[in-house]
Amino acid sequence: MSASSAAIERPDIRPKFMKNPIMTLRYYSRTRPQYFWPSAIAFAIPVVGFVGYPLRLKFYGNHEPVPRRYPLPKRDRVPLEGYDD
Repeated sequence: MSASSAAIERPDIRPKFMKNPIMTLRYYSRTRPQYFWPSAIAFAIPVVGFVGYPLRLKFYGNHEPVPRRYPLPKRDRVPLEGYDD
């Protein structure tokens, strides 16, 4: 048997996109994850932005903003004594 006569025919295992898109997504998530996952994240970010923000407001409401500086006490400052350098 020579190498040319014993050629192995490999079936096309790539799924047809229009027939079964879920299978296509599974195929590319396993064979080419470097392209699939960044694309999936890029498509999910706007959805999370438009859906997640109203849901956060619905369930948690508006919150008190985080203070940007340490709040000072509302009293007169008493000078310290006995700690001279």
